[in-house]
Amino acid sequence: MRLPCLFVSTVFLHFARGIEEFQSRCLGFAPQTTISNATLTVREYVTKGTNISLEDNDRSCNRPFQVAAANVCRVALSVPTSNRSSVTMELWIPEQWEGGRILTASNGGIDGCIPYENLAYGTEHGFVTVAANNGHNGTSGNAFLNNPDVIIDYAYRSLHTSIVQAKSLSKLFYNQTYKKSYFIGCSLGGRQGIGAADRYPNDFDGIIAGSPASDFNNLYAWRASFYPITGKNTSSDFIDAKKWVMIHDEVLRQCDTVDGVQDGIIEDPTLCNFKPETLLCPSPPIYGVQNTSSCLTPAQIAVVNKIHSPLYGTDDKLIYPAMQYGNELKANTGLFNGLPWQLSQDWYRGKTIAYHGLQDQQITSFQGIRFYDHLRRGMSKTPSELDDFYRFFRISGMFHCNAGPGAWVFGQGGSGSAAGIPFEAEENVLAAIVDWVEKGKAPEGITGTKFVEDDAAKGVSFKRRHCKYPSRNTYVGGDPGEVRSWGCRDV
Repeated sequence: MRLPCLFVSTVFLHFARGIEEFQSRCLGFAPQTTISNATLTVREYVTKGTNISLEDNDRSCNRPFQVAAANVCRVALSVPTSNRSSVTMELWIPEQWEGGRILTASNGGIDGCIPYENLAYGTEHGFVTVAANNGHNGTSGNAFLNNPDVIIDYAYRSLHTSIVQAKSLSKLFYNQTYKKSYFIGCSLGGRQGIGAADRYPNDFDGIIAGSPASDFNNLYAWRASFYPITGKNTSSDFIDAKKWVMIHDEVLRQCDTVDGVQDGIIEDPTLCNFKPETLLCPSPPIYGVQNTSSCLTPAQIAVVNKIHSPLYGTDDKLIYPAMQYGNELKANTGLFNGLPWQLSQDWYRGKTIAYHGLQDQQITSFQGIRFYDHLRRGMSKTPSELDDFYRFFRISGMFHCNAGPGAWVFGQGGSGSAAGIPFEAEENVLAAIVDWVEKGKAPEGITGTKFVEDDAAKGVSFKRRHCKYPSRNTYVGGDPGEVRSWGCRDV
């Protein structure tokens, strides 16, 4: 019995010594000495399961804490980008570095909020993971006022600065050069990923760009256009939340079964030819009294139609595509709420996976199709040729970046977007981009998961394989909850 005990003791001591060495290396790490005028603000060894308090984080970011998913060396730095701007970045270095991979995680909106959930997500799977505050703190754009350098940081420089330093610091820490660099982001992050491929093609080998806020200036003009259409929320013809529920129910009645299955999901909104006139209030009024609580007035019908029409400029040129139907329950609290909007090809080396939720209430999913078509035409590529480096997936039943009635969990970020699914290419988009970059195995589809009440602990409700554009997901028969009951067909 002594030999096994001795063997176990030796293994334990070796394991413990490894942890001690990593901890010692972390606490002695001095990254600020290699970056001109940088300031080290945090350096700590964090064990897996530790609840990291983020008391100094801007309250508007709504991230008071983060649970570490691996043993990491957490480093935070302030890095100057000009004489009047700087970037706050966090680098989480895992004890076990898998494949020499670096992951850069981005944020959304006009955020200056570090996505700590994605720092945990990346390090859980062995990536050195970096994220930054885009050159300002919190969700306000006040820092942009009279400071073009902060705007430049937000637009692209913060992201580029972060990955350049992450590559350098990972080599300094591990004494070995990284092998592959990846990016993951949605909304603003999707735009940053697409922009990085064009502006800094050597920054990333693989990019995951969700719901990209591309054509940024026109996007905000489009968002601002809804308020003049809906009118104030106090006007007599304003469509309130209760009526949007009624409209959504009618959208599903007309369009849900176009795909052959009644499941509360519009599989392809391009096939939805919704006619709001079915909800028109009777004229003349029944019994001489006009009760409009369960119908739409002619003025409201016009609002619904105009909201879902493309936005054109005074020169009749398209500014932004139409909003798709199906997102009414979410959009009525945002773009349709009767308040002014607050903010009124050279990259063949790398790979990009883009995706867009087909019930996105913030950025119309039709813009994803438009961008794909512009890219294909601008580069004179066939879809199969574009597939060599850019693949676009439409995610049915998903809101903006996550959530919704569809199979929306496919590893597109930390927290609920990756919980309960394996880190395998078929079901996890981060694993898929790794396989594409490192093994040449490009994704033909992405299988999403819908959990019961969106809780992985309660089990799987159904799964659905989302097709690579220009194919669309088509019901072919059988149990709609089974992946094999759907097939990809050409649009």
